[in-house]
Amino acid sequence: DRVLWISKGPTNDQCTAVDLADFDKALSMLRSLRLKETCQITKKRDIYFLDEFHITLDKLEGLGSFVELAVMTDNEGDLPALRGDLQRVAKELDLHRSAEIFQSYRQLLFG
Repeated sequence: DRVLWISKGPTNDQCTAVDLADFDKALSMLRSLRLKETCQITKKRDIYFLDEFHITLDKLEGLGSFVELAVMTDNEGDLPALRGDLQRVAKELDLHRSAEIFQSYRQLLFG
């Protein structure tokens, strides 16, 4: 029952999330900036935690199911070790690098 506004990028390692207490106000703000909705994507998301790792399971209408492994840090110096830990967890979960995708859902759906 939590609503988050998540912005990923500009690199694959960057992600910013903020709690969104009032969806309608946020939508009104975007419209006041004259931003227009270009597409709508419906997904079901389940989030699990394994130690410091977030395991996100997404199911998108018309696209399929996806797994995302993530870990949050504000310390860039931690990233090399965390990448190695993420690869270890992915291997334990039988996730293969050959199936890794870096495009957004919007890119996958609409090109």
